[in-house]
Amino acid sequence: MKQQQFNALIESIKDTTAYISDMATHEILYMTESAAHLFNLQSPEDYHGKKCYQLLHEVDRPCTFCANGRLMTEETYSWTQYNHKLKQWILVDDEKISVDGRPCRLETMTPISPSRTWTKKMQKQLKSETVLLQCLQTLSTSRNLHSAIDSFLGMVGRFYWADRSYIFEFDLEKNTFSNLFEWCRSGVSSSAVTLQNISLSYISDWLTQFKERGEVSISSIYNELPQDTPMRRLLEKAEVNHLMLIPLYSENQITGFIGVDNPKANAGDNTLLRASSDFIAVEMERRRNKERLEFLSSTDSLTGVYNRERYIRELSERYQNVPARLGIIVADINGLHLLNERYGHQFGDSVIIRTASILKEILPYDVYRIAGDEFIIPCVNVSKEELEADLERLRQAFAKEIDYNVSLGYSWKDGSINIDQQIQVANMMMASNKQVYYHDARQKGVLNNESFTAEILREIESGCFTVQYQPQIDLSTGTIVAAEALVRKYCKDGDLIPPGTFIPYYESRNVLMHLDIHVLDMVLADLRKLQDEGLPMVPVAVNLSRSTLLMTDFLPKVLDKFEKHGLPTSCITLEVTESISTIGREFLRDLLNEIHAAGLRLSLDDFGTQYSNTVILSDFCFDEVKFDRSLVAALHQNKRNQIILKNLINMCHEFPNTVVLAEGVETQIQADLLQKLGCDLVQGYHYYRPMSFEPFRELLQSKDPAEPVVSSIFPFNESNPPFSLLSKEGLSVKDELFSIMDVVLSTLLKNSSDMVFIKDKDLRYVNASTPFIRMLGRESSHEVIGHTDEELFDNPDLAARYTADDRRLFAGGVDLVNFTEPLPAVDGRPRYSLTSKYILRDSVGDILGVLGISRDITSEYRIRQNYQHELKYMFNLSPDTYAAIYIDVDAWRIINKRKQLLNNWSMPFYDSISEFAGDALRHVVDHKSEAYSYYSSLSPKTLREIYSQGNRSYVIEYLRKMPDGTMRWIRNETQFLTDPITGHLCTMWIVSDINDQKTQEHQSKAVMETDKMTGLLNRHFTEQYIHDFLEESKATPSIMSHALLVMDVDNFKALNDTKGHPAGDAFLADLGKAIKKSFRDTDIVGRMGGDEFFVFMKDVGSRENVESKVGSLFRLLQPIFNEQEVPGLSCSVGIALYGEDGSTLEDLYALADQALYHAKRTGKNRMVFAEDTK
Repeated sequence: MKQQQFNALIESIKDTTAYISDMATHEILYMTESAAHLFNLQSPEDYHGKKCYQLLHEVDRPCTFCANGRLMTEETYSWTQYNHKLKQWILVDDEKISVDGRPCRLETMTPISPSRTWTKKMQKQLKSETVLLQCLQTLSTSRNLHSAIDSFLGMVGRFYWADRSYIFEFDLEKNTFSNLFEWCRSGVSSSAVTLQNISLSYISDWLTQFKERGEVSISSIYNELPQDTPMRRLLEKAEVNHLMLIPLYSENQITGFIGVDNPKANAGDNTLLRASSDFIAVEMERRRNKERLEFLSSTDSLTGVYNRERYIRELSERYQNVPARLGIIVADINGLHLLNERYGHQFGDSVIIRTASILKEILPYDVYRIAGDEFIIPCVNVSKEELEADLERLRQAFAKEIDYNVSLGYSWKDGSINIDQQIQVANMMMASNKQVYYHDARQKGVLNNESFTAEILREIESGCFTVQYQPQIDLSTGTIVAAEALVRKYCKDGDLIPPGTFIPYYESRNVLMHLDIHVLDMVLADLRKLQDEGLPMVPVAVNLSRSTLLMTDFLPKVLDKFEKHGLPTSCITLEVTESISTIGREFLRDLLNEIHAAGLRLSLDDFGTQYSNTVILSDFCFDEVKFDRSLVAALHQNKRNQIILKNLINMCHEFPNTVVLAEGVETQIQADLLQKLGCDLVQGYHYYRPMSFEPFRELLQSKDPAEPVVSSIFPFNESNPPFSLLSKEGLSVKDELFSIMDVVLSTLLKNSSDMVFIKDKDLRYVNASTPFIRMLGRESSHEVIGHTDEELFDNPDLAARYTADDRRLFAGGVDLVNFTEPLPAVDGRPRYSLTSKYILRDSVGDILGVLGISRDITSEYRIRQNYQHELKYMFNLSPDTYAAIYIDVDAWRIINKRKQLLNNWSMPFYDSISEFAGDALRHVVDHKSEAYSYYSSLSPKTLREIYSQGNRSYVIEYLRKMPDGTMRWIRNETQFLTDPITGHLCTMWIVSDINDQKTQEHQSKAVMETDKMTGLLNRHFTEQYIHDFLEESKATPSIMSHALLVMDVDNFKALNDTKGHPAGDAFLADLGKAIKKSFRDTDIVGRMGGDEFFVFMKDVGSRENVESKVGSLFRLLQPIFNEQEVPGLSCSVGIALYGEDGSTLEDLYALADQALYHAKRTGKNRMVFAEDTK
């Protein structure tokens, strides 16, 4: 300690009874005036250089009780000693300090009593202080609140030698109180389970005492509580006779209490309970806030059910713990967008709330709102019968709603559960059922004319579709025994469009079921004509999509058509593809059994195009198995293919009454081979092309055997010159690979943002997508095609790894492998990709090459790495340490202090309060903060004022700048105490690092406030911030105006229906970013829900400024709309001006909403001001 510091120390202790001595020589260096007076010393000469043991204790050698050996730097050692010279007890605080490099002792002395009888009181107080400090340390430094409170209650219980110590919390909404935490002495039974949700009326007298006296103390319930009262009986049952209670406060309201039962020690001293109560209250409030944050972050604010984020989080947990049985129910509100347009958002919101209420009321499972009009309910370990009963109750409940209706879908599985597949099946059923609603709505004239459903229904009504028939031939007789109905569409010039150009379009928009039912109706009408004319009828096969089968009323609708035309069900064969296997085994088995029971035949179409074909044959019964043309095309060229097909035909014939049909027969050679292999029926251009009804009718009337027809369009006919070229060495494989490549690239690569490539079996690139070419740093495909990885990648190790991956794939015996691979570095930073590679094979099974789809996952990979790093850091981090400083306010000195390392900040060993306050003041980041004000005015007067206002504790949280320049959150908890020895007002300061906790709170708050999809404020907080701003505006009127914008995406449902919800979500995310970017940071921008957004523009100045800003927004959003290639995708905006249209959020929103739907009714893609609609 330098001379300047030594002088400062002397100044800080001048008003105390203290001295400084050399620890090595025991010579006194300094003594305060009060200490000199205590020992009757007149001047410094009387003590300076004298031995402390001689002068103060009148012994000739160092004292046997000397504390020098117990002292440590920056620690205070407190002890008591009877001074024989003074003949009285002294409270001693010893500290080890350094003076000019020498270890010295600073000893502060407090005479406490000439009588030894004071010793017990002093020891009791010291014990109380020690326990209090331990309690506060436990509460301040533990990361786990439950374990901290458990430890704390144990300390309290042992201090009072009580049977129980506990914390009760009030539920002010329910007007009840519950035992939240409890500690029990060994051998004492717990009462916590029985003390839950008790009416506050039980303790009305206690509440009064809490408010008037700040405590409740009952020495004997038998003497102080009336008999036969509920509380007396409750306490008697718990064997409680004596109790001490202290209330817990939050924002000047009693929120609970802390107490002990049957204390046997320190029963008259509630200091520990009182001093701890404020800290407990703070922690409890923090816990409640955390629970509220968690609730709001996982709960849909409109309906109170769980939200999409909670659903995604719990779904990932379901993947880890798949239940034995699982049912999935999905519900979608039909026409919600139309309801919003017609009646406003408030009505639409009421419909959503009502739907959620019905789902919660009827279903005993968690309900999740995952989109504006969609709900999903996972039903864990439910039986099929229970699920169907729940669904029936839901249908009946929704049928009673007169203002709207809901489409339901479900799936159920027992064993070997695939959650994604079950959700898909339920969604497909729900989507099919929605089409029933849209069909009825169309007939009633209430359907939005721009919907895809309206489009196909309009085309059906206009006669845009026709049916052609392709005969099916019995190979044993050569006669026509059946036919397949093939739908065609008329284009504007009258030509027919093949199904490959429109079926995928309707299927992707989930409206194909309308066309399926219409085709069945047209076929039955044609067959009725044949019957009426007395002509022979043959069974006709009609194709059905998965979505049609999933319609809830599918079979009744089909049977209605037969009844309408008066025909037997045996005249129709329903063709389904292998894709129905994704519907769900139990549901599909029941459905197919019902179809068979109704007399309809079933045909499995396109057999041989997917890996699951043998599985589907083992699970379900089919009357006919129809081999795909891909098995027939190269039949005469490939012996292996003939062996495979022969065995498949024989296998099908093993099933009872199963007929085998081959389609795509184009040559006589193929027909002869199929007959030889045992095939029953064939169809193809070799016999008949598809024909309209009249030629088909004439063909049936002629009864002539089928005449083979030579196809002129089949590319691999032996008479076709290109065939000979393809047969040359090497070219057949290459052209087949190019054929595959053309199909893949046309459907995948052009629309994919992923990196896609195809290599031949020599690992040379055949083609690649633009993102892949750009990744390589090349300009065009010509720089890539024909080259290997070694020729394209600058990094030889990377190229070698890619090649090794491909060769490992070829040798591995599996056709699909996923790799996590590095990408070429950019600016020296590594990148990573997730690559799926699939082997391409020819019809024989030989390898043609490899198809790769690669996605850049660098961001995800780095996040994962950082996350693992953070986990490692957090789990290796020692518990938060602290500094505890015990201050005598009246003497204005530090009595006791402890400290530890605080992250990267070792707190200085403060010698005075001014140093402590000054250090804090220098490093408080925000000079406007409460902490800065507190430290800048820190004085005994300040603390006494705080104490006189009834505060027993004071908590300050602030950002502190650390020595390394980083900012960390620090908490200073101040607890007021009265020293029983000196009677002085004292305070305990505990300084702790709460940075991790505050960071988590801020993150939770951000999650709570933010719409996860768009990053904007969610509806709840958007409304709250706007409301708060308007309230403030009333207090400080401004000449500037404000504007509320309500925005809605036009035709957004078409985007979801066309591209799916993931694409819709990505679009909304981009839209949210663009909207946020368009406005100032001071404006309030949020997502209202679904495809609707709020913007509150502050201080806009004039209507013209708003028009200009929204016009700029439209221009910014247009490329985002165009990119989606969805007709009619645009944005409408309704605007209300503050002051002119209203001054409350409710008024502004109602008017802006009306303006919005005025914009939508008058053409969309425009802005409308509320004042223009009056």
